[in-house]
Amino acid sequence: MKAYKAGHYAEAAAELAESAKADPSNPLAWYFLGAAKWETVGADVARKEFEQGAEQERLSPIPARVIGNSLSPIQGAARDALTAARP
Repeated sequence: MKAYKAGHYAEAAAELAESAKADPSNPLAWYFLGAAKWETVGADVARKEFEQGAEQERLSPIPARVIGNSLSPIQGAARDALTAARP
């Protein structure tokens, strides 16, 4: 997430893909992976990651408010698409 916040989207996508692979139940990893892919490979691929994040969020014990607050670095059209995907 540090790479994403610094605007290093390709690096962030690679690191977040590893994070999502290591802990596929973490919705934040999927959401940030989608946001990084939004910036690097496009909206269609990103939406699939957002959907995976939403599925994991439905199963997660983390309160939706906490997840929402953690997503504040994601803005613009990517955030709109992510918000639409969330449960």
